[in-house]
Amino acid sequence: MINNATNIILWNANGLSQHKHELLKFLIQNNIHVACITETHLTKKIKFKLPGYSIYRADHPDGTTYAGSAIIIATNLIHNLHSINQQSNLQSISIQIFLNHVPLSLASVYCSPSKKITTQDFVQLFISLGNNFIACGDFNSKHLVWGCRSTSPRGKILHKTIIDHKWSLLAPTGPTHWPTHTNTHPDILDFFIYFTPSNLPLAIYNITDLSSDHTPVKLVNSH
Repeated sequence: MINNATNIILWNANGLSQHKHELLKFLIQNNIHVACITETHLTKKIKFKLPGYSIYRADHPDGTTYAGSAIIIATNLIHNLHSINQQSNLQSISIQIFLNHVPLSLASVYCSPSKKITTQDFVQLFISLGNNFIACGDFNSKHLVWGCRSTSPRGKILHKTIIDHKWSLLAPTGPTHWPTHTNTHPDILDFFIYFTPSNLPLAIYNITDLSSDHTPVKLVNSH
């Protein structure tokens, strides 16, 4: 069971294998209990292990080094695998954990920017996580409401879905995606959608460590 301060990070690694040693060092030095990773680029042929951590994966279904999500959790924390979702447009992996004695599902979600994702896709994903959940992900969805520079069609769909079901969204104050193309600008693509009891306070921070075109976001429960 996770008690007291709980440190969770969300990070789009843009390829997990190449960052293995960098990530392990970061997790240990920053006392990270759980890492939700997107764009893992792992396949069945690629083994990925970190000493002291259990790893759960949802690779892209076509077997290529593209997309994918994972959860990396310290082995000394009580948890169970909850669900795996491996669609071409969306990959998610979820576990069941406790935060301050509150049972909930924690999911790592990656939504492809080039594939259609409907309202029903989002609804099925979040409802499948149960009554209490935190979904961490790169949703590739932009909306002015959570601090983006503009609103995308998918952002409108996701925002309406959240409002209609009375879920909540927690986004960092600064950008998480730092594109290499000169005609695009940094923006917020990585954030948290959740439904938790009011006695489970959550705080979120931008982090500038780790090398990718995305920077991590740290979620802390410090009740």
